[in-house]
Amino acid sequence: MKKVVLAGLFVIGTMSIVNAADFGITYKWCSGSPDVQLSNVPKGTTLIEFRMIDLFVPSFNHGGGKVKYSNQKSIPCGEFTSNYTGPSPPPPQVHEYELTAVAKDKDGMALGTAKFKRKYPE
Repeated sequence: MKKVVLAGLFVIGTMSIVNAADFGITYKWCSGSPDVQLSNVPKGTTLIEFRMIDLFVPSFNHGGGKVKYSNQKSIPCGEFTSNYTGPSPPPPQVHEYELTAVAKDKDGMALGTAKFKRKYPE
């Protein structure tokens, strides 16, 4: 009986890992925080935390934000602004920015992570 239970737990755990691995984001620049498109958000997600870094100057904290999740397909421009600083490379430089999204459940446990890179200005 123990083997059956353990096998069942392994299958459930594997299913959630596969689901989490498919989590994806893309984004477009706009005023305020980016317009984020979500795909394959892990089941059980109630909150998504965002963090942005400049890959050319990773020491500069661009911050991010938290957004409640209720099955929406996108996070509109300006949704997280309280702790977010948009891209601002000195002209004429072009920098690459990486936005990371962490899907969390109601207890704050991470269910999946997605990342997407984009240059600014484009």
